[in-house]
Amino acid sequence: LEQILTAANLGKGVTEQLLKLSRRTLDQSQPASIPLFQFIYEMKPLWRPFMGIRVRMVVKQEGDSSKVLIEEQKLSQIVMNLVTNARDAMQDGGTVQITVRNCNTGTCGPLPAPLDPAREYSVIEVKDEGCGIPESMRNKLYQPYETTKEKGQGTGFGLAIVHNMVVAAGGWIDFITETDVGTTFRVWLPQNKRQSARLLLIEDEESIREIAVLALEAEGHIVTSAPNGLVAIDSHEENLAQFDAVISDIRMPGMDGDRVVERFRKRRKSLPVLFISGHSFRKIEESLDSTCPTLFLQKPFTTMELNHRVRELLELTAE
Repeated sequence: LEQILTAANLGKGVTEQLLKLSRRTLDQSQPASIPLFQFIYEMKPLWRPFMGIRVRMVVKQEGDSSKVLIEEQKLSQIVMNLVTNARDAMQDGGTVQITVRNCNTGTCGPLPAPLDPAREYSVIEVKDEGCGIPESMRNKLYQPYETTKEKGQGTGFGLAIVHNMVVAAGGWIDFITETDVGTTFRVWLPQNKRQSARLLLIEDEESIREIAVLALEAEGHIVTSAPNGLVAIDSHEENLAQFDAVISDIRMPGMDGDRVVERFRKRRKSLPVLFISGHSFRKIEESLDSTCPTLFLQKPFTTMELNHRVRELLELTAE
């Protein structure tokens, strides 16, 4: 039974990773808070079928590694591309080593010039024992159509795409290479510093309310919930100052969410609000004060989308 469970969990992990890699609607994806080492370690089953018997894979963590904020599909594609390139650089076999670490100011030497020295970063190092990158290619490695592979074996787009993805996530990629010794690519990604907030959630559908509370608490927030607007008013109108933001459904029995927020904002004008609803927001947008921090999230939504929208609201109020 233990062997069956192990095999089933392995198959589940491979399927999840393949689904992440197969997504092509990048513009519809949302950044997620990803535990970097755990994510990369769980990708290991994907590498086994194509690495070959002469290539050994090592994945390790040095010290702690934080969460990073990036789309899962993009992170998968970045790592898979670098691992594939490392394999191709070792025609006679060898070891590909992936190391994950935090690289805060002073712990890894100076940051690459394009990075913000006020931020903290996590680093992925992919090291091979291959032939190295020819000197003629080193200054144009991230340009489209440029490749170190034989004709017909590479498009020249892989590293260009990786470079664009990393930079778009607020990070950087560089490399160290030596002929006939090997190459190490380093991917720097900004750490996702969790911003904990005190939230009031108003939602009349019990199942949605409970799932939303669990998702928000998993992100480190302190959540107080109310089953409708009237309960929220009775219990919390007098102490709105204790909340950093309100999340409210719009259409609810007794009193709609926009009316609740309108009443709350008579006491606290700049109260940040995230409206969630399956209905149109247009009429509500027209009636709201545009100077107050307000965002909307259309139902149905995933817990990832909810957390992302809350994070946007908190960032908006911090500006």
